[in-house]
Amino acid sequence: MITSRDRIKAILDFKTPDRVGLMDVFWDETRTRWSEKLKSTPEDFFDFDIRLLDIERDISEDALKHFFLGQHKNRFLAFSFREPFQRYADRVGLETALEHIGRDPRHVFAVFKKELDKTLTRAISILDRGYSFDGLWLFGDLAHTNGLFFSEEFYRRYLFPFHKEICYFFASYGIPTIMHSDGNISKIIPLLIEAGLRALHPLQATAGLDVKSLKKEYRNEIVFCGNFDLDLLRVPQEKARGIVIERLQAYKEGGGYIFGLDGPVSPDIDLDDYTFIIDLVKEYGKY
Repeated sequence: MITSRDRIKAILDFKTPDRVGLMDVFWDETRTRWSEKLKSTPEDFFDFDIRLLDIERDISEDALKHFFLGQHKNRFLAFSFREPFQRYADRVGLETALEHIGRDPRHVFAVFKKELDKTLTRAISILDRGYSFDGLWLFGDLAHTNGLFFSEEFYRRYLFPFHKEICYFFASYGIPTIMHSDGNISKIIPLLIEAGLRALHPLQATAGLDVKSLKKEYRNEIVFCGNFDLDLLRVPQEKARGIVIERLQAYKEGGGYIFGLDGPVSPDIDLDDYTFIIDLVKEYGKY
């Protein structure tokens, strides 16, 4: 029987798996409430394929061993951290970060380098201890609904080099990079591909992104994850059923797709409605 690790690796290699992959994220309140009802975390109960370990936190040796040898051992295990822009924006605030970019991009570039060096040093210390990750989940919200937070030229000159360094560094360990970015990042998808990115998440539908169109444009160049609007869980189930089945048929064609909602599951979402959607994905996401 195919494991989650095998499934995601096949998808990332543009091979046809048994079904589409499955990955979602939750608000803390949602996870806590649902875990009490399910007697399990939502990720385990719904059998998600990808598990993340945030290496920006202090991680004990016992925690690492549990992550690799515990119940997740057959999952696609990815470590995660924030890319340089996200780390900087989180530290000084998004508005201040953008002001600094406009005023002195070279200084920001130098700060980006320091931020990345710290993260890579931590990653290397874990890899050198013999822990073998299946992938990297790179967090970095680079855009809002209408487009990038900064110019395409700024991205090309001052951020693209670091994204390329990240992708190529981890590729040397056989580790593909999956990037999370909210907003409409369509203008830089070609550059993200050039940087070496293997997959892109969550392809925010409310920002005008559409997997069906993107797959026609970038077939077998990058894997797409997500693109199902959270509002899908706020409509009657029969209406949602038709939408899910129709989109899955288009999105899964030719492989290279992982299912997910395009935003964290919020506390107002009903567990039964979410369960209904996931059951549909597992049924109609088969190849």
